[in-house]
Amino acid sequence: MSRIRLSGCILAAIVSICIFSAVYVRRSCLELLDILARVQVHTEQADYAAAAQAAVELNQAWSHATPRLNMLVSSDKLTQIGGALSRLIPLIDTENDELGAEIATSRTLLEQLYYGEIPVLNRLF
Repeated sequence: MSRIRLSGCILAAIVSICIFSAVYVRRSCLELLDILARVQVHTEQADYAAAAQAAVELNQAWSHATPRLNMLVSSDKLTQIGGALSRLIPLIDTENDELGAEIATSRTLLEQLYYGEIPVLNRLF
């Protein structure tokens, strides 16, 4: 009987860790997407000083979230997202035409990470 209880405790711990990791990744992605939306709004309004400040805040939020995300998500995905986010500040400073495309790329990568962590039953089979 003690083996069954121990197995149940281990199974409950594994399930709770999986749920916590999915919630943390989704919460981090939503926070980053919110800041990225502010960057996009400021660039559309041609307020590049506020956009640069929001991009710095975005990079700080990314730097804060990355160590925990490294334990939960593939490093390839994080490297792509980090590269896209790090290119935003130089593009804002030079008011480059490719800024809109880079924001769209960053948004797409963050959304892929967000939706990739939703537990779906058809992924099990």
